[in-house]
Amino acid sequence: MSAAIPDDVLREIFIRTLPTPESFAASHLPRSTFTKPSAATSPLVPCSVCARWRHIAISHRRLWAYLDSSSVPNPQLVHRWIERSGTKIPLSLSLRPSSGAVTPRHLHILLSEIGRCQNLELFGVFMLTGLKCSLPTLQSLSVSLRECLRGEATEGANWFSAALSHCPLLTRLHWDGPMVTAPWAQITYLSLRPSNRGYLARTLPQLVNLVELHLSCPHTWKSFHTSPLDPCALPTVTTFGIQGRAALLDFITLPALQHLVVVDCEPGDKLDNLLGRSNCHLKSIEIQSPSMNNIHGSFNHPAVAPSLRRLTTTSQDLTHWLPDPGADGLELLRTVDLSFRLDGVNPGEPSEAIAAFIHSRLPALTVLELDLGLLARHQLESRWVTTSQGGFTVTRPTHLRVEYEDWLGSDEGLELQALWAAGSEEGKQLFHLGVVPYNLATVET
Repeated sequence: MSAAIPDDVLREIFIRTLPTPESFAASHLPRSTFTKPSAATSPLVPCSVCARWRHIAISHRRLWAYLDSSSVPNPQLVHRWIERSGTKIPLSLSLRPSSGAVTPRHLHILLSEIGRCQNLELFGVFMLTGLKCSLPTLQSLSVSLRECLRGEATEGANWFSAALSHCPLLTRLHWDGPMVTAPWAQITYLSLRPSNRGYLARTLPQLVNLVELHLSCPHTWKSFHTSPLDPCALPTVTTFGIQGRAALLDFITLPALQHLVVVDCEPGDKLDNLLGRSNCHLKSIEIQSPSMNNIHGSFNHPAVAPSLRRLTTTSQDLTHWLPDPGADGLELLRTVDLSFRLDGVNPGEPSEAIAAFIHSRLPALTVLELDLGLLARHQLESRWVTTSQGGFTVTRPTHLRVEYEDWLGSDEGLELQALWAAGSEEGKQLFHLGVVPYNLATVET
């Protein structure tokens, strides 16, 4: 059968079987594909099917242009892999010097090709000092020096500061380490864990073409109010992510903001102030961990409610946003039905009514994603929910429904359902005490 497939079609099929990047929501690193050498992944798979497939795979340069060093078993494979990529195809390399499988010989082979990289991901520094090269084809760079010794991290930052001065195509940068000098004016995507506030204050005004910004602000930073940053407007940023301290929100204005990502952050009123000051109109909000500071209140903000199309949040935050979540509502999102995980042991609160409430507050909503942040690698399932005014898609991890259904059929679950059906106060108390499997915040993964 495969003999009938033209060679060029097979080449494209092989390219499309390369592993896809891991969840962007979990890392905020620039999206790039890095192939981990394995008998179960392309491009090694087609090499073992038949002589024709092996010949096509080995001769297809692009197929060997992606490599993650973390699972390379030996230097011979590294050399062969790079050799098969030719000399002209831009490379995508992920280098992890701290990996036990990576030896100095592995790295020597890979670092000798760093000048060909289009996408480069580096965890730690090793053997960079003294390496002289330009990066003329580099478009995406991700560097994490957090686990390095201070001296090593500084040397790595100095090396990249010099290398990036000759990097005309670089537009996407993730940097976690000491201060680095980069061609900030050409950067359109930046994920930054700044080493100090002064560095941040000097960098932000230079990002004149930035479209997507993700900032991780350490909780160890001193109060911004004792040494405030100068106000900074970023008029081209449409996507903004914040992790850690929310104080930074007091000093930026984002008039073009459309997409907001919140990770392990409690923005409180600072988010509302940012939205009001920016006079923006959000199309999507992504909350990757349960908020302890009432972020759900921002769902009602004039910059959010009329225009929001996609909401990714935890059941915990959505529950707090719903009317009267206590009393007879009984933490509605603790329980599961086919569309929301809302009804279950509480048949008096149909999911249709809750869907209608959500739609009335967020009339432009088309996608509601529940509990994806901490279960990103689990299988997902979706369902279209219809209200009298329209409808939207609800997506959630299948894992949660399966776990709840298992509990529902257990002796404990059946007993609680019977107590609930009888109007027993004991049943209500057990429900409030968390006997029912709770939402994402406490589910074991």
